Amino acid sequence: MLLEQRIKAFDVAAEPKRPRLLKGDRSLFGIVEATKYERKFGFDSMAEHVLRRNIDGVDGSIVKKAFTSADPVVRANSLNESLKWMEGAAESAFAFYVTSDSRYLDELSHRISAFAPTIVKNNCSDGIYHKRDYVWYFAVAYDFVQGHVATDGKKLSDTDKKNIVDLVTACTGTDEVKTLAQKVIDSPNEGTVFNGLSKFVGAHLLLRGDPNFSAAVDKAWLDNAIKTYVTKLPNWGGDSGFASGPTNPADGGYSNGSAYLLYDTSESLLSWDAMERVLDYPLYSKPYLQHLPEFIVFTTPPGSPAGAFGDGAESPMSNERARLGKSIMNRLDSNFTRWFVANSSGDDPSRLSMLLSKRAKSAVPQPTEYLSAAFPSVGIAALHSSFEPDRLSILFKGSTPFGSVNHAHADQNSFVIYNKGKILAMDSGYYDDYNSAHRRLWSKQTKAHNAITFDVGQGQYMASDQGSRTPGAKPITLNPGAARPSTSVALTASLTVPGTPSVPYDIVTSDAAPSYGGALTKALRTLVYLRSMSTVVIVDQLASETARTWEYNLHTTVAPELLASGDKWGELKFNVASNTSLCVKVADQNGMSRFSHKDGYKTPPKDIKPSPHYWNIFSSKAKTKTATIVSILRIDCANPQPNENLSFWASDVASVSVGTVDIDISPNGIVVR
Repeated sequence: MLLEQRIKAFDVAAEPKRPRLLKGDRSLFGIVEATKYERKFGFDSMAEHVLRRNIDGVDGSIVKKAFTSADPVVRANSLNESLKWMEGAAESAFAFYVTSDSRYLDELSHRISAFAPTIVKNNCSDGIYHKRDYVWYFAVAYDFVQGHVATDGKKLSDTDKKNIVDLVTACTGTDEVKTLAQKVIDSPNEGTVFNGLSKFVGAHLLLRGDPNFSAAVDKAWLDNAIKTYVTKLPNWGGDSGFASGPTNPADGGYSNGSAYLLYDTSESLLSWDAMERVLDYPLYSKPYLQHLPEFIVFTTPPGSPAGAFGDGAESPMSNERARLGKSIMNRLDSNFTRWFVANSSGDDPSRLSMLLSKRAKSAVPQPTEYLSAAFPSVGIAALHSSFEPDRLSILFKGSTPFGSVNHAHADQNSFVIYNKGKILAMDSGYYDDYNSAHRRLWSKQTKAHNAITFDVGQGQYMASDQGSRTPGAKPITLNPGAARPSTSVALTASLTVPGTPSVPYDIVTSDAAPSYGGALTKALRTLVYLRSMSTVVIVDQLASETARTWEYNLHTTVAPELLASGDKWGELKFNVASNTSLCVKVADQNGMSRFSHKDGYKTPPKDIKPSPHYWNIFSSKAKTKTATIVSILRIDCANPQPNENLSFWASDVASVSVGTVDIDISPNGIVVR
């Protein structure tokens, strides 16, 4: 049944039983039962926290500071603190529903009276960042307590109902909310607006048809809002329809960085639940959401020492990845989700998004036999040696139409390498603040990544450095002709290409020329991962109408040792830890010079002590209009193969031999044999 039909069917049916988030069924997905067994610790922690940190024990000035302070900094901080108390209102309501203990109903009542009348008095004048949560948390609270009676006979009072109704009416009636759907149509990549629409849609689905909210919920607005949201989901990935398209596949990819993937998605889960459970609409069956766990597993599997591109990628986010990631995985059942949940630790089990998710199923030993995957919608490929904790992981960020918008960086055709839980080739810089000098002048820019720049002394990097889309971006390719099945549930074959030669390999290619804003006519990077040799060969084929000094950037956590240098080659060794290292050779037709820039943060992050960082730049010795740069990266500095060598036959024709593998390079492409 189509979405519009689901909405009509909802309107003519009898009012749904509460709580609508559980489809009026205490046995739904074993959620309530789980609070007594495997989720008991998480539920008890949440419930105990609600009573121990009760609203009556708080300095009463928090509300005054939040809604009346003349100091904008004090007011902003107090508003954010207030949101935590309002989230606690929803937690109180869920605790009351599970236990029927009137103490939780009393705490909810106190939180309603502490905030709702003041918000109404101010005409809900705060921005969408705050008002989306005002409405959402109190709508969830209402859903769990309306009609539920405590063991001592207490129930939600008429005064509390009126306060919630008045709050929803005041906030929904603002012009900012009335125009929210159109803002999403005009700018779907404005994260706060997109998430705001999600929460308003979810809240109104919990309240629609309820006699108490007949004047607060505009059905015409909601019809348009939910259709807009579902159509635009995802706002940072591929085709959002139920039938994915070949040019922008709904492959689960997320372009805005791995950190914000977790934040954005976890913030939307309960409103997605409302859309699916209230309307009986299969939102989680969308191809994008079906493949989202696959993208998470391949780009940030448990144990990764850092993330995958974008703001916050420098952090391992171990607790957040477990806490937020498990909430996502529990809503979709596949080998990927079961493996991720079983192998993630250090989470906070007391969050509502976790407590209201489905019960986890039994684990699988590893998510898939595939060790590599590409997500063309966002230009990302992930290549792994295994899914064991000591895995080698190579993450590649190729061309993407999303460019460096929002939390993404100008890092097209860059890579990172992790091995045995250590960072060998890093995504440098820190996310210290959205508009900080460090972010603008360093981490957002191409020079901060393992990518190609040119004429660094003249400040030339990618045109998208300051945050823009990339018109004409071309999709990346991984192992042409070796496609994996389209389902994320049961993958059964290896993605590596056995063929000739006998050494399995993966090859990923991306042309990022559009990312340089017309400065380059060719920026083709081909990465060949020779799995059994623990070796990566990277070929950069570059062209410009203007002669350039070409630079190959490599960022590491340790200083390099110069192993050898010759006419074409320069070789560096990076002893990252006692059990892992990286040896790197870089060459082009005219030879490469090399210098290392220690702690390359001329503009350091604020309030953060940087960890060791070394910016290694291999620069061409001569300015040329074309260049072919070849690099060999040996993981753990595996012994060079007996016939490891490079021959340049012309400026754009060369061959590389590594063990039994020959790689032929020409303007027509790369051939591995």
